[in-house]
Amino acid sequence: MKQQKKINKSILFITVTFPPRLSVASLRLYHYSKLFIKNGWTVKIISAKQYGEMTSHEFDLDELEIIDVNWKDPFDRIQRIRHPLIRKIIFKSMNTFVPYLSTWLPDYRFKTWRKSVFKKSIELIEKDDINYIYSSFSPPSPLMVSKQLKQRYPHITWIAEFRDLMSYSHGLSKFKRPFSFIHSYFEKKILKNADEILCVSQGHADFLKSKLNREVNTLYNGCDFESYTTIQKNKNNSFTILYSGHLYLRKYNFTMFFKALSRVIQKTDKPIKFIFLGTNKNRNLLRLINDLKLKEVVEFKKKIPNHEVRHFQKSADLLIHFCWNDKTQNGNLTGKLFEYISSRTPILSIGDQSEVQKLIKETHSGKMCNNSNEIENFIKEIINNELILEPLTNENCLYSKETQFKLLEKRLLKF
Repeated sequence: MKQQKKINKSILFITVTFPPRLSVASLRLYHYSKLFIKNGWTVKIISAKQYGEMTSHEFDLDELEIIDVNWKDPFDRIQRIRHPLIRKIIFKSMNTFVPYLSTWLPDYRFKTWRKSVFKKSIELIEKDDINYIYSSFSPPSPLMVSKQLKQRYPHITWIAEFRDLMSYSHGLSKFKRPFSFIHSYFEKKILKNADEILCVSQGHADFLKSKLNREVNTLYNGCDFESYTTIQKNKNNSFTILYSGHLYLRKYNFTMFFKALSRVIQKTDKPIKFIFLGTNKNRNLLRLINDLKLKEVVEFKKKIPNHEVRHFQKSADLLIHFCWNDKTQNGNLTGKLFEYISSRTPILSIGDQSEVQKLIKETHSGKMCNNSNEIENFIKEIINNELILEPLTNENCLYSKETQFKLLEKRLLKF
C-alpha cells in the first residue's frame, strides 16, 4: 500500500507588530501563532521593534522564535524629543509625507525593514525548509516582501491576511479615497500569487472578493472562553456598565446611547456606574457627559494589559459595543467583540450591522439595539432581572479561535 507523503508543517509569520508589543494586532497574531504550534507546526516570526511602543509581560513567548529585524525607522528621532508640543508638530508634519502606519503603497517608512526582512526570510526558508508564509497587513510591507518571496519560491504557500481593508480602508484620507480604484490595481498585482487571502470579517471578505474576483476567506479574531473560566466575577456595589478600548466618535452613535442611559438613571433607584477602560478623553465626549449630568456616573481608567482587562469584562453587569454607522464600511469587527462574547457578560450592541447581530444572536450573548427606546428598555430589563448567559466552550463554538484555526488549517493542508 502506498504511503501518503507527510506534509512539512513549517510556517513563517511576517508582521510589523507582535508581542511583547501590546496592540490588537499583536493579540490576534499571538493567539493564532500559538495555535499553529499547538497543532504540530514549526513557527518562526519576523517582526519589527518600534521605539516607544507599549509592551506587556503577559505573553508566553517561550515556544516562539521571534526575530526582530533591524531597520532605520524615520520616526525614532521624533519619538525621542522630550517636549510634547514640538514632538507633536514634527510628528504630524512628517506623517503627511511618511505615514506612521500606512495603508497605502509604497510604504516609505518600512523601506529599510523590507530589504532586511527579505534577506532574513531567504535565510530562514533555506535553512529551516519553510513551506508556508503568513503575512499580515497593515502596513503593506509584509505583503510586499511576501510577494517577492513567493516569486522566488513558487512552491511555498502564501497566506495574505487583512486586518483592515487596504485600497478601500476606513483610514484613508479624503484626498486618497477618490483614487482607491487606482490603488486597487496595485493591490491586485501584489496579491496575484497569494494562495490564501484572509479577512477578519465576512463583510470585508465579501467586499474584497468582489474587487479581486477570487476566493477570500474569513478568519475571525475569535473567542477564547477558556481564558475567562478561571476569573472570579466580583460583586459590584452598583450596576456596572463597561466599554473597553478606543472610541471612534465619528463612527459610533454614542450620543444616542448616553441619552438613553441618562433617562434610565432618572427612572431607577439602583446606583449605576459607567467605566471607560483604555479610552481617551475626547472634548466632545466630556461635553456630552457634562451636559447630561453624568459626570459622577462615568469613570475613565487608563489602558492596562489585556489579561487585566478580562477581569473588568467578567465582573461588569453589561458590556457596551458600538457598530460603525458608515454603511460603506460593513464588516469592521473589532477583536473586542469576541472578548466580550468570551466573558459571558451580557452585551448591548448599539447600531445596525447584520454580521454583528448574527454573532451575538448565535452565541446568545445579548442584544443589538438601533433606537433610543430599545436601549433604555434593555438596560432597565438587565438591571431588574440579571441575565445569565449559557456557557460556551472553545470546542463547541464555531466562533472560537480553536474552531476558526481548524477550518484554516484544513484549507492550508490542501495546497
